[in-house]
Amino acid sequence: MSKTIGFKEWQVVCDALADGRQSVILRKGGIHEGREGFSFAHESFFLFPTRFHATSDQVRVPVPVEVWPEWQKGDLISITHRCEVAWARTLSHWEEVQSFADQHIYTEKTVRDRFDWDGKGEMQLIFGPKNSCYFC
Repeated sequence: MSKTIGFKEWQVVCDALADGRQSVILRKGGIHEGREGFSFAHESFFLFPTRFHATSDQVRVPVPVEVWPEWQKGDLISITHRCEVAWARTLSHWEEVQSFADQHIYTEKTVRDRFDWDGKGEMQLIFGPKNSCYFC
C-alpha cells in the first residue's frame, strides 16, 4: 500500500496554485518540522487547505481574502487538488528569493518574514511548472 501525502498550505494559496496564479511554495520551516527545519522529500502531494494565519495583508490578491475559522474536529474537508514537483531547494540569498516574486501571491513582507525567521536567512522553495496542480 502506498502512502498518500498531504501538504498543508493556506487555503488562499491552494486556490492560487490550483488556478495557475502561483507555481512555487516558499517554506521557512516551523516548530513541527524539527530542529533542522522544513525539507521537502516528495515528488507529488495533495493540497490540504488550512486557514491558520491566512489574512488579506499576507497575500497579493485582487479581492480581499475571506477569513474563515480554522477547521474543527468533525468538519468535512475537501481535498481536491494534487501537485507535481519539478524541483525543490534551499534558497539562502534574499536576491534569489526575490527572483521568484512573480510566481507567487505572498506579499514581500510575508516572504521576508519567512526568510528571516529564527535568524536563519534561508527558506525552502518548491517549484512546480504552471498548472502542475490539478483537480483530482
